[in-house]
Amino acid sequence: MTRRRLGAAAVHGWTALPSLGVGLAGSVLWAAFAGGSAFLNIQHWETAGHQAGVTALFAVGGLLAFAPALFVARIVSGRRTDAAGRFAAMFLSLALATIGITALLFGLEYRTYYAEWHADTFSYVWGLQLFFTMANALYQFAVIGMRLYVPIGLAALFLFSLWFARAAR
Repeated sequence: MTRRRLGAAAVHGWTALPSLGVGLAGSVLWAAFAGGSAFLNIQHWETAGHQAGVTALFAVGGLLAFAPALFVARIVSGRRTDAAGRFAAMFLSLALATIGITALLFGLEYRTYYAEWHADTFSYVWGLQLFFTMANALYQFAVIGMRLYVPIGLAALFLFSLWFARAAR
């Protein structure tokens, strides 16, 4: 990459950063939709503690995912003016960031539960146990946890992507 193109990419990276207000407001709003979507799907559970824990997990995942997803969507969409390309960039980046971060948080919680039975920290066996515990947690999240985003989270994802596609840069 030439020096000129590298400089242009760096400048574009800085301009793609969301403002503090947009980042905070979007993160809080997206967290409310992600947590609310999970809560509406599990409100029939009998244990309020588990309801609160799962709702908080999804809300924190949404809170942490919005600003990086917005940044990536701005980078990917670049200077595109077509609404379809901007919509797709936000839809994919927000969906992948939210699912990825929430799954990682779920995996860490899952690993914390099983840590009592794991080998000594940083040993070879511990590394294998950590890998397979996280892999199992991510699989379980994909099978069980992803459905908690439907239908509210999916509708919110569509609305946020539509907002991004229409927003002036």
